Amino acid sequence: MLSKQFIQTGQISAQLQNRDFDTLFLTLSRLSLGDKSSQDDTNINETGMETIKPPQPDENVIFRNSSYFENNTSQTSLPRPAVIRDHATFLSSNLQANTEGITHVPIRSQRLLVKYGTKVSIAEATCLVRLRHLLGTRVPLPEVFGWCRDGNETFIYMELPDGMNLSEAWAFLTDGQKMDISNQIRDMVAAWRDLEQDDAQDMGRGWVGNPSHGPLQDAIFTELPCQAGGPFPTVADFHAWFISTAMQASAPRQGRSTVAFPFNFQPNPLLHDNIPVSFTHGSLHPGNIIISTGTTNPRVVAVLDWSQAGWYPGYWEVCKARKAVRLNGSALLRGWESAHLPWILNLGRGGMQDEEGTYHCWDFLVELLGRAN
Repeated sequence: MLSKQFIQTGQISAQLQNRDFDTLFLTLSRLSLGDKSSQDDTNINETGMETIKPPQPDENVIFRNSSYFENNTSQTSLPRPAVIRDHATFLSSNLQANTEGITHVPIRSQRLLVKYGTKVSIAEATCLVRLRHLLGTRVPLPEVFGWCRDGNETFIYMELPDGMNLSEAWAFLTDGQKMDISNQIRDMVAAWRDLEQDDAQDMGRGWVGNPSHGPLQDAIFTELPCQAGGPFPTVADFHAWFISTAMQASAPRQGRSTVAFPFNFQPNPLLHDNIPVSFTHGSLHPGNIIISTGTTNPRVVAVLDWSQAGWYPGYWEVCKARKAVRLNGSALLRGWESAHLPWILNLGRGGMQDEEGTYHCWDFLVELLGRAN
């Protein structure tokens, strides 16, 4: 989630000439998301992307025909990582880094937002590029200007939305404004939940994993001591892994080899194995939603932080959204969880026959894992 900061900028040396967006989109859909980085051996592939140390074309990328260069004609490149770090240090008292060391550095004079850190993933940047292509104007997403790796940190350069985050604005909105904003978000959630997997199995109940058909990126799982989970071919396979991993993670803390589980999972009456898979934001909190200011009819101008996005069972979005409110200041968001989230997420559509039961079952597993973000 973002706070308001102001900053100036410098330049970065890695370059990319984006000549054909459709070809680029198809290439991004196939990108490997490895963590190796390098600073030499450039070449141009068939999409016009300049790569550094092939075959890792996704590690250092600039979109030369993006609006950044159209609006900042004096700039020949993006701010290099060293400059961003210097500005972040200089303004450290005003910048907000979350518990995982992710820092957001806004440069308002250039409408640029840089998100960087050891926990930032190139997968988030490629996800944004694909979603902008697929969703168009139905969901306002920041334009991605480029990304790079520097040491053990990843930098994503994107458009800085002009507005205020909904978390800060919520208490000052009228009931009518809150309802109008909720209607807007409802339409946006419906748009990304309507996305379909290209290789989904019968009746739309497909695999569970990140947008690139890789391991799960949800913060609940990313720092588990076991190997990253997924992708899973079915919801049943995901549930089996989710439950067994939660039990194994909790057992040592309770001084025993197994954990007594209060629910019947054979078959599981709460986390249904036949629930449809939906594309999921994974962190749908008002702090990640930017609304316009200076008007009596505020509009949602950006939905941010797609780092945990992926294909999950239909209940995952609402469970994560409810948990996020409880972990991040529900007192300032009166009515968000109880009145607005159920409407926004259209709960019956997600396959949740017993929303409270499903949430408490899910929350029990998450608490066993000892982590919820």
